[in-house]
Amino acid sequence: MTGVCGQADVWGDGVVPEVSAHLEGALNISLDGVYHSPVGSDDVSTPWYGSPAVVEQWIHHLLA
Repeated sequence: MTGVCGQADVWGDGVVPEVSAHLEGALNISLDGVYHSPVGSDDVSTPWYGSPAVVEQWIHHLLA
């Protein structure tokens, strides 16, 4: 993740560091154990933000 934010020891999903993903003043949602990309996802042990069970945890923010 060094290439995205210049640091290797930051929290993130393995693709995007949290410090680069979050926008000041926005509602920022981070879910533990959820990955940024569907590549390699199986929706159970390695879910991503678009996995059906994960979408249920954040979709209400779009519908409000």
